[in-house]
Amino acid sequence: MWVVLQEAPYSPPPFWGVIHGLSGSAALVLLASSQMPSPLWAFLYVLVFGAGALLGMFLMSLAVGAPFVLVAGRVRYLQRLASVGVALGSLAAASAIVWDFLRGAA
Repeated sequence: MWVVLQEAPYSPPPFWGVIHGLSGSAALVLLASSQMPSPLWAFLYVLVFGAGALLGMFLMSLAVGAPFVLVAGRVRYLQRLASVGVALGSLAAASAIVWDFLRGAA
C-alpha cells in the first residue's frame, strides 16, 4: 500500500485509451456498424461513435482530474490521501466482484 505514496511513472492517456478501446467498445462498434445499409453509413457511425467516446472520456477525465490538479501544489498530503482512497475503493469493488463470481452469484 505504501508504494502508492511514492511518485509513479507517467503513462500517457492515449495508451489507456487504446486499452479501453480494445476491451469492449471496439466489439460494440463492429457489431453495430456491420448492420448499417452501406459502407458509408458504417464509416459515419464509427466516426460519430469515436468522436462521442473521445469527448466523453475527455470531459470525465477533466471532471475527475481537475480537483487533483488544483490542489497538487498546495495540499500534497490531501492529494496523496485521495489517491490512496481511490485505490482502496477500486480494490474493494474488484474484491466484491471476484467474491460474487467465486460464490457463483454471477
